[in-house]
Amino acid sequence: MRIIVSIDESTTIGKRDAFLAALAYSNLHQEMELADQLLKRVKVHDSGLYVTTAMSKTDQGGTGSSRFIRDRADLQLVRRARAWIAVLHELGADGPNDPLFRALTVKGGLRSYPAKRERGKKMRPG
Repeated sequence: MRIIVSIDESTTIGKRDAFLAALAYSNLHQEMELADQLLKRVKVHDSGLYVTTAMSKTDQGGTGSSRFIRDRADLQLVRRARAWIAVLHELGADGPNDPLFRALTVKGGLRSYPAKRERGKKMRPG
């Protein structure tokens, strides 16, 4: 929790990192699961998030599992999710099949990659 509290959420990178850390903490996601998460698989509600993990270490077939994660005052998942999704919208990266988490430049813009990159627009795990 100290890591989440120490993040400067006034920046684009901080909004991403705070939401990523809170989601990882609340749902015990592994790095690869977060890096591969798509925007359409996270539904934001006033009381929490409904998250579908499409593929994990134990679900290589990608049948997926869904879970509602109730918001907590210390994690503020809903506020952080809405702030990050608003950033994605401003950057034009909020399509349903776009990655939920994106690599950013130092100034907070989208990092661009070669078209033939294996992971496409997804962040690297870790």
